[in-house]
Amino acid sequence: MSQVSFNRVEATVGFALEVAVIASGALVYLWDLALAVHLAGLLAFGADAAAVDGARHSKTRGVIFILIVSLVSAVVKLPFQVFSVIGSRQADGARSGLRALCAWAVAQGMVFVLSVGAGVPIIYTLLWILEYHGSGYWLLNWFFLALLSVTISDLYSTVVAPFFDTYESLPPGSLRTELELLTERSHCPVSEIYIRKSKDEVGGTHSNAFFMGVGTSRSIVLYDTLLKRMSEQDVLAIIAHEIAHVKANHFWKQVVLEFATIGVFFGSFAALVENTGYYQAFGFSTTNPAIGLVLFSYMYTPIASMLQTLQHVATRSFEFAADRYAAKLGYDLELPLIKLHLVNMVNIHADKLFSLYHYSHPSLCERLDALATIKAKMS
Repeated sequence: MSQVSFNRVEATVGFALEVAVIASGALVYLWDLALAVHLAGLLAFGADAAAVDGARHSKTRGVIFILIVSLVSAVVKLPFQVFSVIGSRQADGARSGLRALCAWAVAQGMVFVLSVGAGVPIIYTLLWILEYHGSGYWLLNWFFLALLSVTISDLYSTVVAPFFDTYESLPPGSLRTELELLTERSHCPVSEIYIRKSKDEVGGTHSNAFFMGVGTSRSIVLYDTLLKRMSEQDVLAIIAHEIAHVKANHFWKQVVLEFATIGVFFGSFAALVENTGYYQAFGFSTTNPAIGLVLFSYMYTPIASMLQTLQHVATRSFEFAADRYAAKLGYDLELPLIKLHLVNMVNIHADKLFSLYHYSHPSLCERLDALATIKAKMS
């Protein structure tokens, strides 16, 4: 089965199950299940009568409800993820597929532990803010999540990534020398150049390069798979592209777009969270911020799709601009792009409207056409 067909099947099954969950009132059952789990925990730890009585409306019940819904969603996606992992190594034989599946399972277990450990306090804080009924409470949530998104992106490379990858300094040699000269010539200094080695066999098949950190702590990260498949000139061309993102502040522009998206979400949510009819339409007899968040995640999908398309317009323009910068520096980016797309198994020739809606990056053919136009103008 092709990747496109596989994605269609996964999306169709996911949509059908979501409709079934909403129509059957399964979310109401999960809300009651969250109460049962909460009460069982309270009784197991010998909580007093007041705590038991307050469990029905507690934030802890809301956190458990959101975690259960997330867990059910993850279980539904699990067969497709397993199939995808095994399929990615099908050409290498059954034994390679089994190794990849085991490595993936270990990585997913670590992701689960980290997600619960970080997710519980985040969800609890969100619900705590939502229980504050001031006129601008949604602005507090907006500010909290916006600040959190920047913090997580900054901490990922130093706190989270080491659980899944190892980072080693690029040894001295012609590539390191040329990279250092390129960053100096482009006025984009870096403190270090790393080689990233994935501990996950599935992640180990992906190739990429990027900048990590900001200011004086900025460094270059090169995937080990990139170095195995690319020539020195290919790597320099890819880093020239990444330098363009840094010099044009594309990361911070994307952060601003993300801030705006979060603001639209909570602004829209604030208009519905106190509406009893909103809850009754899904079979709930009570209002609660946790229920409201889960229900709104379904209702917000059309708005999210529209905003995602607008974000794609911006990020695609960033990619074209970065390609243009690398070309003007004299680097041939065509061959490295072709190698990256082949290794990462990305759709290389999508319809332009399909690509705009679904992909944050232009397709390979779009980028090659743009590079050809740039070089024609330069010659």
